Amino acid sequence: MAAGNLSQKEQDLLRYFEQFISAHKQERITEVLSMRTRHITVVMEDIHNSYNASAVLRSCECFGVQDIHIIEKQNHFQPSTRGSRGSFRWTDLHFYTGEEEEGPDCFVHLREQGYKIVATTPHTDAYTPANIPLEGKLAFAFGREMTGLSQHVLSHADMHLTIPMYGFTESLNISVSAAILLDKIINRLHQSDLSWRLPIDQQDALRLRWYRTILKHADRIEKEFMNP
Repeated sequence: MAAGNLSQKEQDLLRYFEQFISAHKQERITEVLSMRTRHITVVMEDIHNSYNASAVLRSCECFGVQDIHIIEKQNHFQPSTRGSRGSFRWTDLHFYTGEEEEGPDCFVHLREQGYKIVATTPHTDAYTPANIPLEGKLAFAFGREMTGLSQHVLSHADMHLTIPMYGFTESLNISVSAAILLDKIINRLHQSDLSWRLPIDQQDALRLRWYRTILKHADRIEKEFMNP
């Protein structure tokens, strides 16, 4: 999930690509990379509406969240170009099946990476985006539009989080919830002294991937580099 450490050949390729990419685009990529984070991540559990799920991807990319984890149980996730505006090209999507009742490998994997699982729910007296502790890595889990997260996730999460609301309606659309949560959490991270930015080696690995994404005929140019 957090691959980095380019080989010498890849580092040389990165420099080679730069001659085909404008200084403005290189500066823009460097700016975006400097604000990328894996300190927090987002999990979507069996989201039914592909447009809503794609809007979450778009919010994640806009706020600098690099990894999104997608659990597929009854519903297969297919990004909507209209909803995501192509944001999945710049983020890392990790897919898991949900065949086991106790939950997919997603949460095992995230805990191995040092994350605590945060279940988002309107039904509990829980942390809010304003007061949840940010010292450790957090994975914010969102559930299906009508039913929310599965009972297993709610029962086994490390923490619960709710967005305070003051009207008659008890819950927000998932894409709206994610945007509100990420806006608050990311702003808190930016104002903190925490080491939330990507290490340089991970930035360079993404930089190489993004160069391949934006560069016309990247495959041909890379082949020419590898086989002069």
